[in-house]
Amino acid sequence: MTPNEQLPAPDEEGKSELRKGFALVTALLALVVVGALVTGSFFAASQEREMGLSARYNDDGMYVAENALNRIAADSPKSFWSGLVAAKELDSVVVSAGGTTIGSARVWVRPTGSGYFLVARGASARGGRLSGGGRTLGMVLRLLNVTFPPGTAMQVYGETHVQGSALISGQDTKPASGSQWDTCTVRTGVDTAIITKDSSLIDVQKASSIIGPIVQKPSMNTGSFLNYGDVNFDMLAATADKTYLGANSPGNPLPVGTATTCNTGVLDNWGEPYADVPGCANYFPIIYVDHTFKLAANGRGQGILLVNGDLEITGGFEFWGVTVVKGALNMHGSGGHVNGVLLAYQEGQLNYDENLAIGNSLVQYSGCAVSRAVAGMGASRAVPVKMHSWFDLSSAGASTGF
Repeated sequence: MTPNEQLPAPDEEGKSELRKGFALVTALLALVVVGALVTGSFFAASQEREMGLSARYNDDGMYVAENALNRIAADSPKSFWSGLVAAKELDSVVVSAGGTTIGSARVWVRPTGSGYFLVARGASARGGRLSGGGRTLGMVLRLLNVTFPPGTAMQVYGETHVQGSALISGQDTKPASGSQWDTCTVRTGVDTAIITKDSSLIDVQKASSIIGPIVQKPSMNTGSFLNYGDVNFDMLAATADKTYLGANSPGNPLPVGTATTCNTGVLDNWGEPYADVPGCANYFPIIYVDHTFKLAANGRGQGILLVNGDLEITGGFEFWGVTVVKGALNMHGSGGHVNGVLLAYQEGQLNYDENLAIGNSLVQYSGCAVSRAVAGMGASRAVPVKMHSWFDLSSAGASTGF
C-alpha cells in the first residue's frame, strides 16, 4: 500500500459490531458496579445488624448487672452487711423477664470501713454466637441510718400531766429475764426523763414521779416526731409487719411460739421481751395502728409501735422498744409500762388533748430496747449513698481480686 492510499471506510456492518462491543463492555462494567454496590450494601447492613445486636446484648448485660446490684442491696439484711469482714464473691444472680432468662451476674462485695463496695459483672444469655456480651457495674452503699431521740424516756409536744403513782424515768433499764438481753449494757447515771417544746406545759403532781431532767427544746417541730434519720413515720408504716386498719384493733398482744419457733403470722404476736417464749425473743415487728384505739390488756410485746391517732393504755400492758403516737397518750388505772423511748406528737398542737399518765403507769428509758428494735426492723439494711453511688466499671476489668 502506498502512502497515498487510504484505508477503506468501515461499512455499516462494522460500525454496528463496534457499537455492540462497547455496549457489552459498558454493561459488564455496570453489572460490576451494581454488584459491588449491592454487596457493599448487604455488608454494611450486616455490619449494622451485628452492631445493633451486639449493643442489644451488651445492654442485656448492663440490665442484668444493675438488677443484681439492686436485688442484693434491697434483699440483704443488716446482719449480712455487718458480718462482712473481707471481700468475697456472692452467689450468682440469675435475672429473668416474662419467663425468659435474660442473663446472670457474678457479684463481689468488699467492706470499706464506712460502707460497702458492690460490683456486678452481668452477661447476656441470649444471642447464640453473640451471647456473652456484658457490663460491669459498681455501687457504693452504707447502712440505713435509723435514729430516735437518744437517752430520753419521753418526748412530747404539748400539755402533759403526770399524776398519782405514775413514773417517767430516764434511768436506763432492760428486762429482768431473757438471755437475749445478756449482751446489753445498761447505762449508769440518769438520762433525760422528758423532752418538751414548752416545759411550762408539763404538770407533775409529785416530784418523785420524774427521774431525770425535763429538757425544753423550743425548736421542736414535726420532724422531731415523724422523721428518724433516713426513714419517717409513713415509710415505717408502709413496711409494717403488723397492720390494724379500720375497726380492727389489737386485742391482748402476747408472744406465740415455742422454745425454738415463733408464729409471726399471728397478728397479735408482738414478740417476747422476757424468757417465757424464747422462740420469739428476737422478733421485733413494726406495728402500725391506723386509728385511735384503747389497749386494755395485760400482755406484752416489743419492736416499733406506730399509732396514727390517740393511744389509751390500761391493764398493765408492757412494751419494749419505740412507741410513736401521732395524737395524745392516755395511761391510767393499772396503766401500761412503756420501756425504750416514747414520742407523743399531739398532732403538733400545744393545746391538743393532753398526755395523761396516772395510776401505776410507767414510761422508762431503755437504750437496749431501742437499739434492738432498730436492729430487728425490716428497714434496717444497706442503701446507696446519695451521690455517685452507681458507676460503670466495664473498662476497668473487675475480678475476684477487686
